[in-house]
Amino acid sequence: MIFARTGQTLYETVVSLDVDNNPITATTFTKSFFVNGSLNTGVTLSVSISDYDNGIFISSWSASTEGIHQYHLLNNATNTVFISDVYNIRPDDDFATTVFVGL
Repeated sequence: MIFARTGQTLYETVVSLDVDNNPITATTFTKSFFVNGSLNTGVTLSVSISDYDNGIFISSWSASTEGIHQYHLLNNATNTVFISDVYNIRPDDDFATTVFVGL
């Protein structure tokens, strides 16, 4: 589980390959985003190609609400599913900062 702050933009890398490990860049993804275990349509999840030669896509979204977040991407060309990390989105107050001053 990854802990992150509200307002933070989060990124993950998604690789699109065929059965022979050749890159597939001409694909679309069906997106499903879940917050606290329920399907949520209020989060904007972006997926864009970042490396055509290797079939690498970057997914990104901004954490605007607290809770447990996860998403699935169905690669429509290969019929495979990418499942993201699990994100625990917390307010800034939950991330204590300790400053030590020494001489």
